[in-house]
Amino acid sequence: MTAIARIAVPIVLVTLLLVLSLDVGRLVLAPTREASIDAVRIRNAMVAELGSPAQTTWRPDRIPTDFQWESLPVPDYFAAIVDRLRPSGGQSEPPLATAVRLARHLRETSRRGPPIQANTRETYEKIVGGLGGYCSDYTQSFNALALAAGLDVREWGFAWENMANGHALNEVWEPLLQKWVLIDSFISFYVVDRNNGVPLSVLEFRDALLDASRANEIEVVKIVPERFGFRSVDEALAWYRRGMPRLFLVLGNNVYSYDADPVVRATEALPRSVEMTAAILLGRHPRFLFVPRPTDVEVKEQVREMGWSLAWVLGKLAAIVTLAIALLVILWRLLRARFRKAAAV
Repeated sequence: MTAIARIAVPIVLVTLLLVLSLDVGRLVLAPTREASIDAVRIRNAMVAELGSPAQTTWRPDRIPTDFQWESLPVPDYFAAIVDRLRPSGGQSEPPLATAVRLARHLRETSRRGPPIQANTRETYEKIVGGLGGYCSDYTQSFNALALAAGLDVREWGFAWENMANGHALNEVWEPLLQKWVLIDSFISFYVVDRNNGVPLSVLEFRDALLDASRANEIEVVKIVPERFGFRSVDEALAWYRRGMPRLFLVLGNNVYSYDADPVVRATEALPRSVEMTAAILLGRHPRFLFVPRPTDVEVKEQVREMGWSLAWVLGKLAAIVTLAIALLVILWRLLRARFRKAAAV
């Protein structure tokens, strides 16, 4: 290797390494809103998969193998809360009535505020303590309470056009109707068919919402009216209509197991993004099954593009590692050559 090459090659490698590291580093540090959105999109891409609505119509007695259904016993803490919330006299009630009771409990004392993004117990305590919380904090807490109440529960979400931020809500299984029923504890409502009063599932709500001819079939039932998240029902439905094409089912309700996982507990003190990334890499975080309608071709393309974006970032990470190793090898050889030359003098 000539003297010029010995100098040029390390400089080129260092330059490429810096450029790639800064590019990937902005996703980690997220110094701008654009970088923050990109970081969330990449993290979502790590758990996103494309499916069809038919893959979500299963019953609780036929849970798919890829759904992380909670297997741990109910913690005493949440069991005690639910016991206090049950109807007096020990009378039983339909699952939907219990779900509404739980959603009302979460919203009655809550206040608007920042996202909590903590373990389930801390999240619940801050919500009912009026210290804020976003929709995903509510679904996390609702999952814990619903499981403690013996309800079959699962979580849905939808993404905005940037495939980063969005909204989260729940469904509970109603045996009397033999169907899943939507309940949104954050916005504080559920929906029924105005023609017959039957509660709607998430997919039924989406189908009616996105079909202009069926818009009048939707009746919104507010749970805590003074906490309803919009100035009007029409405003709420328009907001939902915007996100529903990019609907996904969260493939797990394992809130107790997630909190108890040693990796999650070890990373809990770190930023939430670090904790979630570690959980995703180790398979602890549930996957997101996007279920666009057949006509939502652009949504399918967006999910695929998320996969390509993830592959591009992983490719850059691999390049960073390769360049770093190559640079170390070259420097080691240069130093070794210099030592040998010095020893020979």
